[in-house]
Amino acid sequence: MRLWRISSTHWEKQHEATPWFSAKTSSIAIYHASPLAAVCAYLLRHCLPHPDLIPSHQTLHSVGVSQNLIRRAQVSRHWHFNLKETRDLTLRWRLLADRPVLCVPALNGANQYLIDTRSPLISLIHLYRQDAQALERSLEQMREHLQGSTPWLVLR
Repeated sequence: MRLWRISSTHWEKQHEATPWFSAKTSSIAIYHASPLAAVCAYLLRHCLPHPDLIPSHQTLHSVGVSQNLIRRAQVSRHWHFNLKETRDLTLRWRLLADRPVLCVPALNGANQYLIDTRSPLISLIHLYRQDAQALERSLEQMREHLQGSTPWLVLR
C-alpha cells in the first residue's frame, strides 16, 4: 500500500517535524492513502483555501507499507478530540511494538496512517525517493482533481 505526506522535511527527520499532541510522541508521522488526501490534510492543517497556495518548498513524500505492518485502531471517529482516548491508543500501540503503522479514522471519515518513525520495524517501510519531488510538479499531475481556479472549501 502506498501512503502520502506533504512535508518540507526529509524522511530521516520526519519525526522532528510532525504535529502531535505531546513531545513524548514526536516520532509519529501522519500519512494519507492518496496524494489528494495529503493535499487536503495540508490545506486543513495550515488553513489554506487552495492548493496553489502551498509553499513551493514543500515536497510530496510516498512510502510503501505492506498490509501486515498496519494495525487497525478501534476508536471513535472523533478520537482526535478525546485526549484520554488518544493517549491510551498511542500508548497501547507503542507498547505492543509489533507494527510500525497505525490506521486511524480521519476527521473526514477516511483513514489516516500514523507511522512510528522510531519503531524497530521502520526499515521494513519502503521510501519511494523518486516521489519526493517538488510539490509544484505533483500538483500539476493532480490537475484533474482540482477544478481549475475554483476555490476549495476547507472546513475546520
